[in-house]
Amino acid sequence: TGQTAMYMYTAFIGGHYKPNSVLSMPGKRELYANTGYDLDQCQITGDIKPMGGLRLHIRAHFGDMIDYSNLRLAWHMILNPEVEFNLGRHFNVNLRHNYMYMSFHSDEIFTANLTQVRLIYNFSVRVFVRAFIQYQDISNNPDLYTFPILPKNNTLFAQFLFSYKVNPQTVLFIGYSDDYLGYTGIDILQKNRTFFMKIGYAWLK
Repeated sequence: TGQTAMYMYTAFIGGHYKPNSVLSMPGKRELYANTGYDLDQCQITGDIKPMGGLRLHIRAHFGDMIDYSNLRLAWHMILNPEVEFNLGRHFNVNLRHNYMYMSFHSDEIFTANLTQVRLIYNFSVRVFVRAFIQYQDISNNPDLYTFPILPKNNTLFAQFLFSYKVNPQTVLFIGYSDDYLGYTGIDILQKNRTFFMKIGYAWLK
């Protein structure tokens, strides 16, 4: 458990093409495992809509961070870019990536990448199909951990869903999902495969 005291300075910038930008520089002191840590961090977020149906977003966060796994002060950087695009009234594409890097005295502790893609096609107000794909890649430096850990970890998850609204209260879902897992020295292999069907019903009062 930990206790946090925080102060933050924030700047907001807006302008042409509906861009929104926020710069904040939070400083805080956090107590974790009976140790106090002074954390200086900076966060930048930006959002812009350059044209109809297209939205671009990014969030960057960097500075001091507690390495909770190894109980020490570390440095980190997080980048979260996102693109969303609507093609007409029927097709929606969302692509986002999460990147995180942590280091100790300039030596890498780990690097994590998580990529997500979501595609939705609306045939009508009652029928849509959705595809969701997620890939995660984590690289660790075992020399900087206080416990055994694998240098590499990969996972892949995919789901395909068909939705049909039978009536205002009832929705039918039919789908398929599978996930893959890989480690250092082991190729990524399929771990699970699932076919499913669900019926959702909203009770009216």
